[in-house]
Amino acid sequence: MLGAILFILMGCGVDKSDSLITVDVTVNYPKKELVLQDFMDVEYIPLETTDEFVVKGKITDVGKDILVLTNVRQGEILIFDRSTGKGLKKINRRGQGPEEYILPFNVHLNKEEDEMFVNDGPSSKIQVYDLDGNYKRTIPYKQGALVTNLYDYDENHFLSQNVYSPENESSSSTFFLLSTQDGSWTDIELPYGKRISPVIVKRAADGIYASVPGNSFISSYQGDWILSEPSADTIYAHRPNGDLRPFMVRTPSVQTMTPEVFLFPGVLTDRYYFMQTVKKECDFEKNDKMPTVDLIYDRQEKKIYHSIVHNADFDNREEDLSVCALNEEVAFAVSLDALSLIEGKGKLKGQLKEIAAHLSDTQWEEFTTGIKIAAAEMADWSKGRFFPGVVEVLRTFKERGYRLFILSNCSNEYICIQRNLFDLDRYFTAYFCSGDYGWVPKKDILKLIKKEYSGQFIMVGDRLQDMEAANAQHILAIGCAYGYGDKDELNNADILIYQPMELLTVIPKVLKY
Repeated sequence: MLGAILFILMGCGVDKSDSLITVDVTVNYPKKELVLQDFMDVEYIPLETTDEFVVKGKITDVGKDILVLTNVRQGEILIFDRSTGKGLKKINRRGQGPEEYILPFNVHLNKEEDEMFVNDGPSSKIQVYDLDGNYKRTIPYKQGALVTNLYDYDENHFLSQNVYSPENESSSSTFFLLSTQDGSWTDIELPYGKRISPVIVKRAADGIYASVPGNSFISSYQGDWILSEPSADTIYAHRPNGDLRPFMVRTPSVQTMTPEVFLFPGVLTDRYYFMQTVKKECDFEKNDKMPTVDLIYDRQEKKIYHSIVHNADFDNREEDLSVCALNEEVAFAVSLDALSLIEGKGKLKGQLKEIAAHLSDTQWEEFTTGIKIAAAEMADWSKGRFFPGVVEVLRTFKERGYRLFILSNCSNEYICIQRNLFDLDRYFTAYFCSGDYGWVPKKDILKLIKKEYSGQFIMVGDRLQDMEAANAQHILAIGCAYGYGDKDELNNADILIYQPMELLTVIPKVLKY
């Protein structure tokens, strides 16, 4: 990565009084192209790139003085100086211990910027650390909850949303306040008719597939929180005193549409309300996402348009404003990878061009080399490889009529890559990814598998969560001592093996026919 872009909110000086806006989600609105710099300040920050500070992930939060980025798969949290781009700290507390996290999907700074809240979906908890990575406390999720992004509501609470999934359909509330100290939970109830899930779930012989809107259902505007309940026709503004007022109305009613089209607010400025519609349909065979349309309400013209926003400093680059502002100052932040800048060097303008001009040809070559190395590393990681003997074991069990399942802390996208690379469908009956279930613990997914499939189950794994899942569901746990977990993670295993071929002897002995 070369650097980060911060999009800074600024006012446009228009009248702040509006009648209630109505958005017809079925209309093909006229197109309106905007230049980002006309209504936002843009800040570019070249990030230090060293052997220690190699960024492969995303920007998760921006403070007054620092930037926080994560390399999720590596478990790394990187802290940079916002003014200079210099790397300050690299923290890695990945693990399955009480003071660790499995995957740091989201990292949120408190307003004083002396604490980090690491949202660890796979463990159903939020770990709190200081900026040196020292553990301070754990905030557990409420039972059955699936917490997404965290937003500062007040000094003692976060505002967040409870993700829809087949497992929490009984929940009546999408939004809640979460105590920053003990994790106590207060629902924010919005009126709606029948609850409609924005998630598409497809159960097939080869596994369970799911598509989830990438939008936040939360945005902010002039001190209010804008809440978009997918099941409701009215988008509400939640005021600091707890009052609700209608902010926007969509039509036709989502309760009458098949397939449903949802409306989610994005970045909201004094002049422009950015929004996005999401149509609830998906072609899983083509690995498509739900279709979206970017909209904008121009408060000065009092009209709605199909919006396209260009970055004036990077020719033909379009920016996505269908997100919630990070804080009162920063609308959103994105990363620029070196490769895209190298390829678009002749299209750069303004401040971005000035930054690139300071890079010598040698430095460009170094960046290019770094990208190639990083790409090779990523390719090796994505391809992976079987342990010796695994293919023979899988083939043998398949021939004997065993049903084989994969249960993994991964996304559906990742497992699809592995299925294609290794032709896993030759061996496995179904695939279960934590990402499809909002990153709930494996034990909860295993419970669902047992309900769906009959027979005797055996868990074969190399991590603590595998053993815990098996123990919780009262099935035999075989620990793979040759795997990636530490030896202590397998203390609760019923049987330990040291090479895959041992399974051909062990499993027939313990299975009941």
